[in-house]
Amino acid sequence: MKKKYYWYYLFFPLLILGCNHRPDNKFIGICRISDDTLKLEYAGSYDVIKEVDIKSYNDTLEIKVVSVGNPPKQPKDFYIPLKPSIRKIIIRDSTILDVDSIPKCSKKYSGEEALKYLRKLNQ
Repeated sequence: MKKKYYWYYLFFPLLILGCNHRPDNKFIGICRISDDTLKLEYAGSYDVIKEVDIKSYNDTLEIKVVSVGNPPKQPKDFYIPLKPSIRKIIIRDSTILDVDSIPKCSKKYSGEEALKYLRKLNQ
């Protein structure tokens, strides 16, 4: 009976590797390109952000990464425009950031650095 299902063990891992999957939101990093633009990065494993859900209400912007996956040949950075009225950002399901507290992006500022910054805020 084990011989019947040998194909399952061969192809199932390939199926999982090839699909987009839900992100672990604790790996989302954010930084500011300018006063009116944010950059979003995913610092988990080798995946990149594929889809983002953005909701805006009153003075708050809620950012949630919907799916991540294997990087394409040309990885896409996610840039989010900021209206002047936005003062707070909700990211990673529950972390609330003041817009002025988000650090500026630099060449050294990567997703890992953004992750360290968000961990420091949550302590």
